[in-house]
Amino acid sequence: TLADLITQAKTAEKPITYGSFGFGSSYHIYGEALKLSRQIDLLHVPYKGEALALTALLGGQIDSTFLSIGAGAPYVRAGKIRGLAIASKTRSTVLPDIPTFHEAGVDGIDAVGWFGVLAPAGTPADRVQKVANDIGAVLRDPAVVGRLREMGFEPIGSDPKDFREFLQTEAKKWKSLIDRTGVHLPN
Repeated sequence: TLADLITQAKTAEKPITYGSFGFGSSYHIYGEALKLSRQIDLLHVPYKGEALALTALLGGQIDSTFLSIGAGAPYVRAGKIRGLAIASKTRSTVLPDIPTFHEAGVDGIDAVGWFGVLAPAGTPADRVQKVANDIGAVLRDPAVVGRLREMGFEPIGSDPKDFREFLQTEAKKWKSLIDRTGVHLPN
C-alpha cells in the first residue's frame, strides 16, 4: 500500500527511488509533493519519457514511479506492478480498486492530466466556437467515448470560456504546487 511505501521510506537506509518522465515533469512534482507531505526521503530518477520509467520499474532499477492510467493499467492487471494511489480527486473507472492519494491519507496530490485544443490569440470567436462544437460532437460519439475510457481518459469537452477558466485555475494550482515543492529545472 502507499502507507507501506511511506513506512519503508521512513526506515530505509537509502532513499526510496521514484521515476518520472523528466526534470520538472508533473510526475517529478508529484514525487516531491509526496516527499514533502510525509517528510520522507525519496530520490528522483528522471527518464526521457514515461515508457523508460516504466521499463526501469519493471526491470527493478527503481523502486517506484508515477504512471498514466493508460500506461500502467495493463501491468497492474497482469500483476507485474502494484498501483498504490491515483493522483486525482476520484477513483479511476479503469482501476477502481486503487484508492486516491487522499483516500490513502496523502493530501495535495489531486492533479489529473488533460488534453485541450488551443488556437492563436486573436482567432475569431466564431472559428473557435466552430472547432469547440466539432470537438464536442466527436466527444459525444459512443465509440469515441468508449475507446477513450478504455485508455483511462474521461472525455468531458467544454466551451471555450469554461476551458479558459479551467486553464487559469490549473495555472494557479500548478504554480502553488511548484512553489511548495521547489521543483525547478537543473542549470
